[in-house]
Amino acid sequence: NISVSTLKKYIYSSKIKTLKTPGGHYRIRESDLLGMIN
Repeated sequence: NISVSTLKKYIYSSKIKTLKTPGGHYRIRESDLLGMIN
C-alpha cells in the first residue's frame, strides 16, 4: 500500500506522471502507478 502523503510527495516531485483536472484534482494512470510500485 502507498500512503496518501507518500503519493503526494511523488506527485509534487514529479516522480509519477499525473493529469491535473480543472478542479485541481490529480489523475494517475493505473499503469503508471503499478509500474512505480513494482
